[in-house]
Amino acid sequence: MKKEVIAGIVIAVLLIGGLIYFLLTQPEDKTSGVSETSETSEIQETPGISDEDISSGTELTIENEKIINIEGFAFSPKELRIKVGDSVTWTNKDSVGHTVTSDSGTELDSDLLSKEESFSHAFTKAGTYTYYCSIHPSMKATIIVE
Repeated sequence: MKKEVIAGIVIAVLLIGGLIYFLLTQPEDKTSGVSETSETSEIQETPGISDEDISSGTELTIENEKIINIEGFAFSPKELRIKVGDSVTWTNKDSVGHTVTSDSGTELDSDLLSKEESFSHAFTKAGTYTYYCSIHPSMKATIIVE
C-alpha cells in the first residue's frame, strides 16, 4: 500500500511539474481573451519594408525614425548615421533584459527593456554617441549624428 501511495505522489509531482514547464515555455499570447468578429480591422503594411528587412536588422527609415533591434546580445545595426532631429527606437528582441546607456553623459539612459519593449530618443545635436547595455557591457554600438 505504501509503495502505491508513493508512486501516486511521484506521478502527481511529475504531472504538475510537466504542466508548470509547459505553461512557462509557451509564447506569450497577447490576444487571449479577445474574440474575433467578422469586422476585424485590416493591418496595413508600410510600403517598401518587408518582413525580411525587419528580421535581418536592416536599417529602416520611417520619416525621421530609425530602428535598431537588440537581438542575439547585440545592437543591430552596430553603427548608425542619422541627421540632427532624427529619432531612434531600440526594440529588445531577446528574451533577457537590456538597456541603452551612454558611455559618457546622460544622452541615452533607458530603463531595463524586457522582450518586445522599446526605447526612443530624438537626437538634437550633431556628434558621435557611443552606448552600451549596462547589464551586458560587451554590447556596444555607436550613433553618428550629422
